[in-house]
Amino acid sequence: MKRRKQRPENIIRHHVDWARVSFYQKKMKRGPDFIARSRSFTIDGMTGPRCTSTRMPLGIRTLGLRGCPDTDRLLETVGHGIVIENKENCVLLRNISPVSVYVKSCQIDSTPIRIPAAHEVDLFFYDEFSRSIAERNTLADLWQLREHCTLFISFGLCWGSSTVQVESVDGLPCWLKLDLQHCWRELNVAVEQAHSQAASLKNEDCDSGSLSDSTELKVF
Repeated sequence: MKRRKQRPENIIRHHVDWARVSFYQKKMKRGPDFIARSRSFTIDGMTGPRCTSTRMPLGIRTLGLRGCPDTDRLLETVGHGIVIENKENCVLLRNISPVSVYVKSCQIDSTPIRIPAAHEVDLFFYDEFSRSIAERNTLADLWQLREHCTLFISFGLCWGSSTVQVESVDGLPCWLKLDLQHCWRELNVAVEQAHSQAASLKNEDCDSGSLSDSTELKVF
């Protein structure tokens, strides 16, 4: 008999550390991760003052580094940057920079979307993610949702489109990776439940004298 999956409690969505942001220059990670513990925070291109609980200045991460003229020129155009807000049912990005921002959210589109200056977009919807988890019946299907837990952000430059030359985000001078920690937790709970149920069903099949085919999957 098919067991009904239990939905993780909503408190996972608004955990004290709900997002983790990493800054990269091409494939090189620069500086420590920024951990979001407030409902909203700002990412800007300035060099000071230093990082706070609600602000991640990117310019300070490249100070003193040589051979990064492309990154320096790009960060100079970022200005006040972006505000990312953890709302009741979604994650919102507000562009307060003078340049366009490009974001890849697999929940919205398979390619990056453009957010012009003075615009805002809801990038991720929690209920939709929870429904996607509930609709997955196998570990393999659940594992595919890991791509939805990470957003990629770039200032001024796009990637992965037929109209641009840069195929991958790590080919850009600099970019951001934003991991939605609460979504990783929710997915992890669902995977552990599915793995436990699969193991239980397998044991039942063994006890009854029949063993169904199974596929080994990674469990994170």
